[in-house]
Amino acid sequence: MYRKFIAAMTAGAVALGAGAASAATYVSKLEYSQAGYTSTPFGTVTIEELDANNVKITVALPGIDKIVDTGNGHVAFAFNLSDNPNSTVTVLSPTPSSFTYAGEKSAGYKMSPFGQTWTNAIVCCGQGASNGEPPPLVFKVSNASGISFLGSGNKFTSNTDGTIAGYTGGWWFAVDTFDADRPAGGNTFAVAARDVTCTSCSAVPEPATWTMMILGFGGAGAVIRRRRFAAA
Repeated sequence: MYRKFIAAMTAGAVALGAGAASAATYVSKLEYSQAGYTSTPFGTVTIEELDANNVKITVALPGIDKIVDTGNGHVAFAFNLSDNPNSTVTVLSPTPSSFTYAGEKSAGYKMSPFGQTWTNAIVCCGQGASNGEPPPLVFKVSNASGISFLGSGNKFTSNTDGTIAGYTGGWWFAVDTFDADRPAGGNTFAVAARDVTCTSCSAVPEPATWTMMILGFGGAGAVIRRRRFAAA
């Protein structure tokens, strides 16, 4: 009976540990523009690992009128994936949306000045600042073989080129924007993110750690029972 109890507890702990470790939420600040760094971010990119096969991306830009696709070295939104086989990208919002996934491109998409070698892009309804959609932009990346934001398998990666504010490469995301409140000639501009903060990463024991803890508790209980019998 004791062995069956330990086996059941171990199996449950392994399942719990695996489920908890497979999901996390990250936030990356869009705090760089074509003019350089700004202490007040233009917005954020939130990355949610929904499960082992799906990651949800939310691009929030408070105060920015539209996400646009101006062309001439810009796409609407650029990101990098290191995945094989290729993932499926589904635009979730805005709905109905004029944004479409342009696919993976080994030669790279351009998002000046944040690089010319982005592997993935979401494009818009027609190039130019007069087109576009208001944020947020929400999409999901799915891969039957598994995908995560930061992991050992299929995952997101930062790029290696594009120089601004003293940094070359290391950009996680870049987005082309339009804001009518900007000065004439400067109301369309690209912004990018290079930092990443995990907002829901907790020190969850690994399955093996859970197993050892449970076995240790079980062993301690057995010792206590033996001592009680000896005293009797």
